[in-house]
Amino acid sequence: MAFMALQAPGDDSAHLIYEFERRAYPVRNSLLTIGRDAASHILRSEDGKFVLHPCGVNPTTVNGAMLAEPRSLAEGDKVEVGSAILTFTTKRLPLGVAVIEPAGASKREKDINTRRNTIKHPILAGDLDPDSPRSVPTNVIIGAIAVIVVILYLLGR
Repeated sequence: MAFMALQAPGDDSAHLIYEFERRAYPVRNSLLTIGRDAASHILRSEDGKFVLHPCGVNPTTVNGAMLAEPRSLAEGDKVEVGSAILTFTTKRLPLGVAVIEPAGASKREKDINTRRNTIKHPILAGDLDPDSPRSVPTNVIIGAIAVIVVILYLLGR
């Protein structure tokens, strides 16, 4: 599950703690994205409180109850989104919990030359990334091994 907070100036004393990974995600006076979908901004700061909004695709529960309408979070509330269970806290973080700061925006331009190659099919990958190391086809390697074995066999006679 991916988490990303859109950073804004303000108080960063509130956190969502993901106990499974022992990570804390700061909740600031901005939207909090949980998941990969761009529409999953479900936690917002409203009137000095952090309000949890139902997410369209994944059912969200708070303390085991299905979230049907926006709800402000209180200390110790357990928020479940998908398979992740997060604990809301404004208190000091427990020992061993790492604070994960939001990633900054990329300064790279969004063009064809700066995109990451994600196509893994060997036929398609060759044209997309000219700098990638070329691998030798498996049948060439097996053929070379067979020739070496035959040569060693004939020399050993």
